[in-house]
Amino acid sequence: MSIREEITRQLIEAIEAGTPPWRQGWSVPLLHRNAQTGKSYSGINNLLLAGALAKSGNCAIDEWMTFKQAKAAGHSIKKGAKASHIVRMVEVDRSEKTGDGDEVLAEERGKKLVMKTYAVFNGQGVEGWQPTERVRPSIQPSEAVDAIVAGLKADGMIVLHGGSAASYSPRIDTLRMPDREAFADALSLHATMLHKCGHATGHSSRLARFGKSLGLDSLAERAKEEIRVEMAASFLCAELFPPGGEVGNGPNMGQREIANHAAYLDSWLQVLKSSTTHNEVFRAAADAQKIADYLKGMALKPQAALDDESKAVETPAQPEQEARPVRRMGMRP
Repeated sequence: MSIREEITRQLIEAIEAGTPPWRQGWSVPLLHRNAQTGKSYSGINNLLLAGALAKSGNCAIDEWMTFKQAKAAGHSIKKGAKASHIVRMVEVDRSEKTGDGDEVLAEERGKKLVMKTYAVFNGQGVEGWQPTERVRPSIQPSEAVDAIVAGLKADGMIVLHGGSAASYSPRIDTLRMPDREAFADALSLHATMLHKCGHATGHSSRLARFGKSLGLDSLAERAKEEIRVEMAASFLCAELFPPGGEVGNGPNMGQREIANHAAYLDSWLQVLKSSTTHNEVFRAAADAQKIADYLKGMALKPQAALDDESKAVETPAQPEQEARPVRRMGMRP
């Protein structure tokens, strides 16, 4: 079984068990890093490591290292500690021998693209390892979401308030939100806004995920978009929002939102099962990381710069009958 098949199988099992790894951020660290370099893992590797910790019940340390890295730091691996696996794409000479577990994805002009597999151990499985303190941006969730919205408005997105439902319309680059009073609390408001902003990154002026039609015409296409945005929100919350903030670890999806996405998750599960290339999970994680990085850049941008750039004005929503000719994406939080 190839590494792509194995990773897809693991994800299918997690979804069927009701524990998608990007939803484990409430109990298991989702943003992981290499203990030696301090560099955070991204995309698929974050999902793999979060899933490994969730499965083992070991969630105390979010740092990882290879056997060689542990030895070089003067540490040894505890007896019984199990390795988890991460992957990395590298381009090598065509004549270079690939290692066990490595998979050649493409070959061209004397080069080959190889998906290499690395075994890493969680810091809790390393004798004498003391985790280093993670420095997070000193920004509260409400400030981050406000900055993201301001950045998208500076990009040309229109924000309308009013009505009974939240939606994003890519054809007119418009985000519609119910009035603040319609939300039970600030957490629900921020979670909904962050989710819709994730969809807004797909506009042709940003990350251009929607194609020429500017819409998603099938349940499978909408499911792919929803999963990417949900993953991105979890990546963003893990990196941007400090523990103990005004709403905990940031606006993660609540149980109501998860229930609303059940159909999308089921549809995506069928996509994973029917894929013959086993690339879908890698595409989803890569797109989710791009979304998270795009929004993070806006959240950390100085507010003064956003104020200077943004010329958009929040406008009361038009009556529902006037908005009917515009086809909405139909994505609820």
